[in-house]
Amino acid sequence: MSDLDMWSALVGAVLPPGIAIINQSHWSRAWRFIVTILCGLVAAAVTCWLMGLLDGHDYFHSALVVLFATLVAYHTGWKPSTIASAIEAATSK
Repeated sequence: MSDLDMWSALVGAVLPPGIAIINQSHWSRAWRFIVTILCGLVAAAVTCWLMGLLDGHDYFHSALVVLFATLVAYHTGWKPSTIASAIEAATSK
């Protein structure tokens, strides 16, 4: 496992609370999923940029790891703990 993989997985694991700040509870599931994907893609780009590896191959690889880690972390940890839901409810207008 490379350093990029490890950092991408870490970023993905801690990303759900940040996404919950952006998402609004009154949005449809489709819009919230789109926001999740976009946040993951931006997080992967920032991760690659900070590591000096911002090329197509590394970005694509990082994006896959970040998105996978984000979805797994959300469904196995953040959602059952209701932390992400509470953040989303508190920041919804």
